[in-house]
Amino acid sequence: MYRSIRVAGLIIIFLFLFSGAAKGEVLPGKLIKVAGDNNYPPYEFISDSGVYKGFNNDIIQAISINEELDIELYPMAWQEAMEALEKDEVDVIQGMTISEDRAKLFDFTQSYITKEQVIFVLEGNDYVSSLEDLYGKKISYQANDINTDFIRDIHNIEKLPKENQIIAMEALLNGEADAFIGDRHTGSFYLQKEGIYGRIKIAGEPLKTTYYAIAVKKGNEELLKVLDEGVSNLKTSGTYTKIYNKWFGEVIYEEGHYLKQFLLAAWGAFFVAVMITFFTVLINKRLKDEVAKRTMGLSAANEELNSAKSQLEHNYRLLNNILGSTVSGIIALDKNLEIININSRAEALLKKKALLGTSFKGLELYQYLGNEGISSAFEGNVSTESIKINLEGKDEYIDCAISPVTEEKGIATVICMLTDRTEEIRLKNMLNIQDKMSAVGKLTTSIAYELRNPLTAIKAYIDLLPLKIDNPDFRKRMSEIVPKEIERMNILIASLLDYSKPRPPLPQKIQLKGLFSDIIGLFNPIIRRQGIKLIWDMENIYIWSDRNQIKQVFVNIILNSIEAVSRNGIIKISAKEEGDFALIEIEDNGFGIPEEDLSKIFDVFYTSANKKNGTGMGLSVSYQFVRENGGDIFYESKLGESTKAILRLPLYKSENFQ
Repeated sequence: MYRSIRVAGLIIIFLFLFSGAAKGEVLPGKLIKVAGDNNYPPYEFISDSGVYKGFNNDIIQAISINEELDIELYPMAWQEAMEALEKDEVDVIQGMTISEDRAKLFDFTQSYITKEQVIFVLEGNDYVSSLEDLYGKKISYQANDINTDFIRDIHNIEKLPKENQIIAMEALLNGEADAFIGDRHTGSFYLQKEGIYGRIKIAGEPLKTTYYAIAVKKGNEELLKVLDEGVSNLKTSGTYTKIYNKWFGEVIYEEGHYLKQFLLAAWGAFFVAVMITFFTVLINKRLKDEVAKRTMGLSAANEELNSAKSQLEHNYRLLNNILGSTVSGIIALDKNLEIININSRAEALLKKKALLGTSFKGLELYQYLGNEGISSAFEGNVSTESIKINLEGKDEYIDCAISPVTEEKGIATVICMLTDRTEEIRLKNMLNIQDKMSAVGKLTTSIAYELRNPLTAIKAYIDLLPLKIDNPDFRKRMSEIVPKEIERMNILIASLLDYSKPRPPLPQKIQLKGLFSDIIGLFNPIIRRQGIKLIWDMENIYIWSDRNQIKQVFVNIILNSIEAVSRNGIIKISAKEEGDFALIEIEDNGFGIPEEDLSKIFDVFYTSANKKNGTGMGLSVSYQFVRENGGDIFYESKLGESTKAILRLPLYKSENFQ
């Protein structure tokens, strides 16, 4: 017995010594050359300080220490690394994705991490969610990477292979590519490092989950065995978990973890069930006591309920009386567009009796309103619309405000409030006619006055012509003044034609900054000559207007400012977005406009007393152009200090083309 124990002990000692010696003598004295990608973070990369580091580097270094291997790392481009292993220039590639094609050339250790290959697109790209969505697009990827298999199967694309994944991702960022296919961890690492995580997103689900391992050349079984044992030892000792957490911040669970989690959850569920049963019994007892108490109070509650019901009926009758007395027409609709309430004023406006429960679509009003505003109200929005509706052969003008009624369970009711504006529109049209007649009278008087001056000058020279025809000075002055007066009348008549018969605007997308740059270029010579300081600053704003008309408006306003300021004056131009409009301000520190004249500046032939030249048509035409382009213009001024022109012009929006 004792002898058997002694023999067994000797065998164990022999095996222990043999195994210890073998560990360091598998590859005695051999330097193992290990290649890796030089730019594949966080797996392997050269840092900003020139240090070759990464997850793969830590794994292979830990294996070399545990297995007593002498290694030397060679960072290089991925294609060069694969070629170097095939040509026996290196012995190992420290990290390679396993595939069937690569298995024909290389042998792999057990996988030590799984990877996800995904599609990266720019943040605003919402149409790419799968490989099929990439048809016709430019795709960047790492040359000879595992993703080449995906790219090969996609037809009708422009392939952009790059040296590494970082360069491929930069191709997406700078607009060279529409999408980048690569490793999830590498993409996330780069975006976080550069602080641009919000510019790129992952589109759709992962394309494929792949397995990653250490690779040697096909047939190098001795080295493969040592490396495979090294991976196993790292996992067993816990070193692998520490390295993984260092680079990825997650825990790789050991076998049996999910079983433990399941058993823990099952035990927790059993405990909860026991506690629920206990508390159910306890609560049932208390409920019985509570029911007994509540039963005693039911009679009093019923009396209160009947009283509340009576009050509710009274309130309902009062509400109907209020609705019937209001000056506005009110129609309440449910989600099926059935009328659940309508007051007498609405029926009078629509000249039709409507029964509760009938469809709103049966009213002629619906044919004019349509369904868009009502549908929007059920989504929580308020809309207003002014319509012209023909009822019984007569045009009626009605303002319709459509608003939701919010309830506890959401929006189930919409209110249409109708206001009759027929009489108001009729009176307004009459006033417009009166204004136009008054304007015609003023215009006629102004034209007569403006034309009389040059005609008087011409007549004076014609009357003197028989007497002074032989006078050379007289003939010289006449030849200078008469053509000027005729040209003055010609300019006046041309301005009147532009004012009275303007062409309809042809709106287009206009960049304000570029438009002002062109206009200021026209005035640069006179601005420099007079020493005027021009300050202009504006956002990158686009408006929707007729370019030639709006350009003439700005030219007229800036020209007025130049004439208003003295030498070394200041003109400021600014623009910003305000709601659906661009707000443009042009301010000068010139002589200003008297307060009593501010209401006249857009009148035909109005000219400031301080202005030496001009027909008085510039601001009139400008006002007309601005209004016809859907904008507004007004002036603010302090006499002797400053004048500011303020314009509101519609912003460009994509629906302008719809």
